[in-house]
Amino acid sequence: MADPEAAAPAPPEAWTALLSRCHTFRLLPQAALRLADEPKPIPPLLTSQLSRCRVASFSRSAAVLRGGLRALDVLSTAAIPAAGFKGIAAIAWLQHGRAERTMADIDLLVEARDAEAAGLALTAAGFTTKVQGVSAASLRTFTSTSPGSAGNESLTLRDDAGAEIDLHWKVGRMELDQVIGAARPARLLNREVPIVRPAHALLFSALHALRNDFLPEVVLRDLLDAAGWFSLLAEDPQEQQIVRRTAAFTGLEAPLAAMACILNDLEVQGSQWLAPAWSARALADLFHTQSDGLMLNRDLTYLFSLRPLLQILGGLSSHGPAYLAAMRATEAAYGQTSLPLRTRLRKLLGAASRTSLRQWSLLRALATAKDQLN
Repeated sequence: MADPEAAAPAPPEAWTALLSRCHTFRLLPQAALRLADEPKPIPPLLTSQLSRCRVASFSRSAAVLRGGLRALDVLSTAAIPAAGFKGIAAIAWLQHGRAERTMADIDLLVEARDAEAAGLALTAAGFTTKVQGVSAASLRTFTSTSPGSAGNESLTLRDDAGAEIDLHWKVGRMELDQVIGAARPARLLNREVPIVRPAHALLFSALHALRNDFLPEVVLRDLLDAAGWFSLLAEDPQEQQIVRRTAAFTGLEAPLAAMACILNDLEVQGSQWLAPAWSARALADLFHTQSDGLMLNRDLTYLFSLRPLLQILGGLSSHGPAYLAAMRATEAAYGQTSLPLRTRLRKLLGAASRTSLRQWSLLRALATAKDQLN
């Protein structure tokens, strides 16, 4: 006989908490799809609320998608090679063009030699930079020397509807000319646009997770995407080979294998074709540690490498006040508090004194992996 308690439906407050958590992590569309197959009864009020949230999320994602497609049109007209990646790639290849994934922005790739021309073409078409008060040239210089960029150089623009476009011309050590050249046409909103191939899309998911320190609220969507990419590539030896070869060349073996470790830990199948890497376990444990509520001060990773300090000193010595102005403007645009250097050092020392040896080892693994992005 079935256990009555085990068979009992979850209370309404548990479903409400689940919905709230999915909203926080921007996972409502995926949750709606998953709960459609849920055998346990869902409270009618929650079903209605989830449906409304899903429609609203779909509308927002579609608006962002339209902005991204318009940006690709502008770049195509200007004869600038470009390709979409990250969220737009997941929609193209994993969801067959349906915007069943939240998107705060659209990520586009151009080659470094085209970065300035691409920015000018988009601003001429009515897009505006998100960071105000400093020139696009100053922003490009700042991102190239900011440790927080973690190997990423990009410019965020908005269209007149508020859709954000992240224009990237450096993403770790990925060779963007080859990535863009290997992009494939995908049909989105009844038109064909260039989207990175699935092998590269998987690598970009791993790279984004690493850049964001495997912080759960940021990388859960990357993990869901990665699960889809692993499954999609499971029967495609050619794409698998591209993944392995490119990961080895770009220093992404550890974060990629860490994604597989996390998915295996969560009993999500599909990544078995990827060989494990010894350096991946610590990154996976970093994710789980933070998932359990222990927030580490990830600025402590700067203590393991001279690279961040040299980057900052290089930016200050070459550009001085313009570098600081770009830093403050960027922090303001993203809602970050600009703290004096003394305050930052005091907070860093306080965090260091509270960090255990085990936590130091996780941070060291993170610092080592991020050093490979430059």
